[in-house]
Amino acid sequence: MEPVDLVLVGHEEHADNLDERGRVFAKTAPMVLTGPVAAKRL
Repeated sequence: MEPVDLVLVGHEEHADNLDERGRVFAKTAPMVLTGPVAAKRL
C-alpha cells in the first residue's frame, strides 16, 4: 500500500465512517482534516 498524505473525514454520522480500523488508519497519515466532532473521536 502506498503511503497516504492526507485523510479527509467529511462526517462521522455513520458507524463505518470512523470505526476503530478507520481511526487507526487515519492516525498513520501526516494530516487529518475533519470537523470538531470527528476530531474528538480520533
